[in-house]
Amino acid sequence: GELTDSMRDTYRSVTEANAEADLPGYDAVVLHDPQSLGMAPALAERFPETALVWRCHIDLTDATTPYLEFVTSYLDPIDRAIFTLPEYAAGVEGVETDVVHPAIDPLAEKNRPLAELSGEAAAAADLDRYPFDADRPLVAQVSRFDPWKDPLGVVEAYREATASVPEAQLTLVGAMPDDDPQGKEVYRKVEAATDDDSDVHLLTDLPDAGINAIQRGADVVLQKSLREGFALTVSEALWKETPVVGTDVGGIPLQVEDGVNGFLDDPADVDTTADSITELLSDDAMRRQFGSRGRQRVRERFLTPRLLLDYLGVFSQATER
Repeated sequence: GELTDSMRDTYRSVTEANAEADLPGYDAVVLHDPQSLGMAPALAERFPETALVWRCHIDLTDATTPYLEFVTSYLDPIDRAIFTLPEYAAGVEGVETDVVHPAIDPLAEKNRPLAELSGEAAAAADLDRYPFDADRPLVAQVSRFDPWKDPLGVVEAYREATASVPEAQLTLVGAMPDDDPQGKEVYRKVEAATDDDSDVHLLTDLPDAGINAIQRGADVVLQKSLREGFALTVSEALWKETPVVGTDVGGIPLQVEDGVNGFLDDPADVDTTADSITELLSDDAMRRQFGSRGRQRVRERFLTPRLLLDYLGVFSQATER
């Protein structure tokens, strides 16, 4: 839709008010995504000795021009800008850029070994509390109910795979924010498409421990995105030694090595995705081998210690002025 004067005024007033936050004594301040970039001019005026870093998590390669021009008009005070992939910085000029891949926290409730959980977290990690049968093959996708995550394509690929593995089940796990009407609409469409299938389970707003258990308990995790930023859910699954069938978009190919720790398929090719699911469900040794390799790749590239080192490098450069 059109970027109206009213929308511009609202953005300015909110970001300027937020820039009044008490931030004394910091060497660097990181502003995340376009929502906060408008704070930069006021912060630079209030704290001229503080380095300002913009961390843009989204893909700007297909951004709507008026919106991109409006947001990037606030870049002048920014010392460095961080992007997930080099191509995501398309259209951003006049600022030094860095590429930093996201990472997962192995000590977080979502990623730590289930044996280390206790209390409510341990209860949430009990697969017996969920509607699927943990003793049968399980395919899972953990993502928002969003058209770009292609949940209907996931259902279609799963159903094709059940022609060869009829005992397989599917669970789609996602959040359902109150302020996401599009997500609710996508959920309703998936619900309608699967209402007569007792082996497809839609689970919403699970605690992190529950997601942890499902990513470990699944035989295959899907990330059938049509478009993607990075998809840390891929690294979450690989860390738990679960092979991933993903698509060749965004940051997924950085995490999934095709034929090594999972499969990368064309996002429009449902048949190939179904074949990949079938191949993994039919080969226990392959799943174990892919799972072991997946954990090693995440250990080497996508854990928080590496992320911290990358950020320290950016901060070091940003404060050299």
